[in-house]
Amino acid sequence: MLGSLRRLAATWPARIFFGLLIISFGFWGVGDMVRNLGVDHAAAHVAGTTISPQTLASAYQQDLNRITLALHQSAPPSPALKVMIADQTLRRLVAQAALDATVRRLGIRVPPAVLRQHVYAMPGFAGPGGGFDRTLFDQALASHNLTETMFLASLRTTLAERQLLHAASAGMTPPALLTRAIFASARQQRVAEMVRVPFNAAPIPASPAPGVITRWWQNHPGRFSTPEYRRVSIVILSPQTLAAQVQVSAAEIAAAYQADLARYRQPEKRGVEVLSTPDQAAAAALAAQWRAGADWATMQKAAAAKGASAIVLAPSTAAQFPSPVLAKAVFAALAGTVSAPVKTGLGYSVFRVSQVVPGKTTSLAAATPALRQRLALATASRLVDHLVGKVQDALAGGTSLSKLPPALDLAGLEGTFDRQGMTPEGKKAPIPGPAGLAARIVARAFTTPPGQPPQLLDGPGDSYFALTVHKIIPAAPRPLAQARAQVLADWLRHAMAKSQERVATALYVAAKNGGSLKAAVAALHGRYASPVFTTPPLGRAANVPSVPADLVKVLFTLHPGQATMIEVPGGFVVAKLTRILTPDPAREKARFARLRAQIAAGMARDVQNLLVSALTRAGHPRVNHTILEQIAGQ
Repeated sequence: MLGSLRRLAATWPARIFFGLLIISFGFWGVGDMVRNLGVDHAAAHVAGTTISPQTLASAYQQDLNRITLALHQSAPPSPALKVMIADQTLRRLVAQAALDATVRRLGIRVPPAVLRQHVYAMPGFAGPGGGFDRTLFDQALASHNLTETMFLASLRTTLAERQLLHAASAGMTPPALLTRAIFASARQQRVAEMVRVPFNAAPIPASPAPGVITRWWQNHPGRFSTPEYRRVSIVILSPQTLAAQVQVSAAEIAAAYQADLARYRQPEKRGVEVLSTPDQAAAAALAAQWRAGADWATMQKAAAAKGASAIVLAPSTAAQFPSPVLAKAVFAALAGTVSAPVKTGLGYSVFRVSQVVPGKTTSLAAATPALRQRLALATASRLVDHLVGKVQDALAGGTSLSKLPPALDLAGLEGTFDRQGMTPEGKKAPIPGPAGLAARIVARAFTTPPGQPPQLLDGPGDSYFALTVHKIIPAAPRPLAQARAQVLADWLRHAMAKSQERVATALYVAAKNGGSLKAAVAALHGRYASPVFTTPPLGRAANVPSVPADLVKVLFTLHPGQATMIEVPGGFVVAKLTRILTPDPAREKARFARLRAQIAAGMARDVQNLLVSALTRAGHPRVNHTILEQIAGQ
């Protein structure tokens, strides 16, 4: 048989057949590669550097989490916000890559000694004596999933980039004329005479004729109308509504108490002032000086003179102290007494206990209510996860809210409320559940058309809800007979406000025409307006309770002698600018120097940003928008 096959393979038809077979296998195997030729799988390219999708996805997720926390959003970020964050993240990575490429091209290096100096100077790695602590260093790296090599490489790159950026922006000095102008504007102060003309200081007008009240009611229907209401049925599935049905046994409470005993048995804490030095004789001398009555400020100076470290440790438990030996001595000492030198792993320490926070134990009985609530909520959360799918299936099958099975344990209610969640009786709608759920439900009710089939929606705090809008009750003017008292009160307020507006206008005109504001107010004989008040010197950001913030803004647009009149809550304010206080840099040298340094720092940042932008453009960046959108849409 094999011989026959070998003879057959030697024929030309067989050779042609096997050749075609080999070619077909070749195309089958390389088909994917051929199809993918020319497809770019990188997120971006710049200056010869490739940014991978994995790098972008990791950086984007970090930025997304940080921004979400900063915005205090309970709801997931919108697709538009995600795309914006992803775009900003990629822009940052591209700029970083362009800067790194320039550093490598220029051959900028960081000597090992400089790298070591920066590591040793980092406050996060400083031990109790103030020096570099290898243990803290290793712990910090481990907590961030970094090796020493990775950390040092990242720091070396950062320092090299800093050299380039600082070289480009070194020597930035703002012009003296610019600094003086900014200083004069920022530090300028203004003083004014001010008088309040409150609405309630006007004489109460006589009751108007019935026709006046009728016209006021007709001309301002929006003020005397009932709000729009929605008649709604709601079902709620949340841990809070289910927790009341959950039974928690005493054994479960006791077990939870034991498992979290550290929370209920808080050990004593002590705060101490510590002097640490490698020399025992120096420690003994410092202890003697301290016992003689020197205060802590004096001892800090004395420690510095002897090359010792002065440290204040906030109240901490014994386990939180950096040295077990020191902790043992501290918790055996009397408060307020200076200890003898204590030998620790870093030398000799002398301390004084400055604060004692007694330990506190919460008994099982005292902790039981909170534990029961916590355990019930935890069990209820699991029940929610179990029931949510069943509720969705029931609603998808067309089941109305009123016919949902009782076994689903939903909290149901029906009622009428307005956009503020208030019922027609003027009470808050009794919507149960976690904080924020009621507001979410009310907002949804006013965007849902009547009769729309209900669907299960997410709420805050692992809650869910569904609703059906039965009826829209439109806003409607209240009959005059019902609203007469409100209409009369509104008309009286308006009349008194108009009366006071005339008084304020007369005062403003008198001050504007060069007259004395005090004389104009005195002519009122103590009626209608408050006494004239001279403001303290006001800066642009002044926050003086007796001076309205809106008035401060207007005062900085006036010249001395000019007047203004503004309406504020409860009345009018009339003011006349009397003085402009111009700051003198020679008398505020320290503040002027700080401003100059701030302006210089801002100019340096601008130059650095311009350099990074130029380097990025020179690197001819190419962005893969498809991958960017895919990552933002995950």
